[in-house]
Amino acid sequence: MSKVFRLYKEGSTTYQGWNESPAFPYNSNARDTIEDPDGASAKHEITSIPSPFARIDLVKTAFKEVNKLASKDLKQLEGKTIFHKMVSDSLDVGEIFFNIDRFNDKIEIITWDPSKMISGLTRDGNQSHYYVGDALQKYLESDTRTYNFGQLRNIYLLNYIQGPDELNIIGATSPATIFFSGANTLEYIDDIFFANNDKPFDSDYQPLYKRDFDYIKAWWTIRKSIQGFTTLFPEIENYLNLTFRAISDPSLKQKLNAVNSATSNDFSPIDVQAPQQTNQVEVLGTPLFKKKSSIAQKSEFEISSERIITGGLPLVLPVESGNKYADLMYVNGAWGNDNKAPYFDKEAI
Repeated sequence: MSKVFRLYKEGSTTYQGWNESPAFPYNSNARDTIEDPDGASAKHEITSIPSPFARIDLVKTAFKEVNKLASKDLKQLEGKTIFHKMVSDSLDVGEIFFNIDRFNDKIEIITWDPSKMISGLTRDGNQSHYYVGDALQKYLESDTRTYNFGQLRNIYLLNYIQGPDELNIIGATSPATIFFSGANTLEYIDDIFFANNDKPFDSDYQPLYKRDFDYIKAWWTIRKSIQGFTTLFPEIENYLNLTFRAISDPSLKQKLNAVNSATSNDFSPIDVQAPQQTNQVEVLGTPLFKKKSSIAQKSEFEISSERIITGGLPLVLPVESGNKYADLMYVNGAWGNDNKAPYFDKEAI
């Protein structure tokens, strides 16, 4: 069960509305007075912040808190607090976008256009919808500078197709932190893996510097591509600086130092098909990136055959999990300890 975080230390009074509180209006100073009774434990998600865009702010705050810890000790880029969880989960969201071609049978990208959606809510004749649309519009206008809503075009949501509900949103792009995760439990996602067999949204929180270097490089390219990145995303800017310090390999640091806006040619844009249109996933108008598909890298599971086979050699995959084949190259990464192939496939050839 989620915890309730109160803005005031004294008493047990519950304040209704905005204007009746002694600290109106709420701001970052008021938010910083919220005390976590679990001591920032990751057991419970933070809730009860009065805004429909609360999650965007909470993830922004999470990066700020992790930065605060890591600025004193780089080892604190890793941790088990709720802030480390939100940072790790948001990086997982970004890595799914980056590897979307591998997961397109499990994940779909949905475009949320605030101008069209809010207009639709306020004009469809339903009074309840009007109030929702009006509230969303007011928040977008009042938080224009705080969350860069003034430059927002679209938000792109990840929907896990095979989830328990009709719609299973697991994260999205963010105008304040590039990506942000949802607050729902995502333990049911057990068929998505990144490089080194890392699983998203689990209890093993991964900082950026321990992830696939191509993904790290994509972050650096985004940083160079968005004009005014430091001002627009100060928490992310600080996090990337700390990430650079935490990377121990000098050759990798040299590669990151060489990144510029032209490095975008090393990646591909992320196309989103919608009715009668094709969009590219972007943040504040700047396209984001996915890994380029490569046919040059051979899988180590290719069958050894003396016959000439057109269209690529078939793969012979292990039917048992374990470490025997864990380090062999599958397609875009190592096979890992947990993967195993079924003995047969019910689907027709």
